[in-house]
Amino acid sequence: MGHIVGYHCPFTCDPKHCAVSKFSLIIMPLCGGTGAPQDATPEVQKICDEIKSQSEEDAGKKFDDFKAKSFASQVVAGTNYFIKVHVGGDDYVHLCVHRPLPCANQPLKLLRQETGKLHHEPIGYF
Repeated sequence: MGHIVGYHCPFTCDPKHCAVSKFSLIIMPLCGGTGAPQDATPEVQKICDEIKSQSEEDAGKKFDDFKAKSFASQVVAGTNYFIKVHVGGDDYVHLCVHRPLPCANQPLKLLRQETGKLHHEPIGYF
């Protein structure tokens, strides 16, 4: 069993020397690393619902649809979500949304977005 890129070994904390090769692999997010893209979840759609007005204001237009399709996340002082969102027709936007740590008691924040994206363009760090 090999080590998974973007995660660290919980025993050695070293991605090059994983001590769990003979045991079941426990996956822990690597702080600062971006995880692999995955299908959107209800939690990610909820983030999109909350951030939609910020996205529309930044883009300067209203979106016909706002459905999360896929996402990747990055653990920082909170979590950055990179979300691919279908906004109607053949159009997609890529969002970078920051969710602060719960102790910060702060709202979600749209850090940046890329408009004019297409279905085949994968989501990832930007």
